[in-house]
Amino acid sequence: MMRLSALLTGFFSLLMPAGGEAADLGTIGPVYEVQEEDLVQVMMQQARHSEANGSWQQRMESHRDQMADSSLVANGSLPRAQESRTYTLDPSVTLQQPLLRADGSVLYPTGTRINPLDYVNYRKTLCFFDAGDREQLEWVRMHCGMSARDKRIAVAGDVRLLEPELGRVYLDQEGHLVARFRLTELPARVMAREKLLQVEVIGL
Repeated sequence: MMRLSALLTGFFSLLMPAGGEAADLGTIGPVYEVQEEDLVQVMMQQARHSEANGSWQQRMESHRDQMADSSLVANGSLPRAQESRTYTLDPSVTLQQPLLRADGSVLYPTGTRINPLDYVNYRKTLCFFDAGDREQLEWVRMHCGMSARDKRIAVAGDVRLLEPELGRVYLDQEGHLVARFRLTELPARVMAREKLLQVEVIGL
């Protein structure tokens, strides 16, 4: 059976780089009002329980240790986009096992389809680029640094010299986000649009 924390981790891992900088992508926006039991509130209760019994701290320490050993070089390789295009992705998941409350009782049964964007308003923009391509770096500088909500994610190249120029840069070191967002060209940006994730590939 599936715990609430597993669903929460699964969705937000979709929105976070898998390697490199061990930093949060920011605070989630306001929670939507729903008629059924508040899924976010139940998740928060479980998170508090994990913090109280020490398991949360153990996971955070393990994560920091892994990040300390990570390289600051992203190893992906995607071609530069020649034409701009836009497509959408549905982040919904169909439960393959029951989703449980913190006390072990069933919140949602197997087969329930859940879209996390029904419960949270995610306002961040994720900008993907090749750190070794000067034209892509210029695009990032011009279009992905105007707001604190913009998160710059290198798919390829060495990012150690970029922070003085671009500010904080994240890594998709093992290509997990490239696969999840079905990226085949760069640069690109991803943002939430109503109940979908919108992917914009930028032709340069």
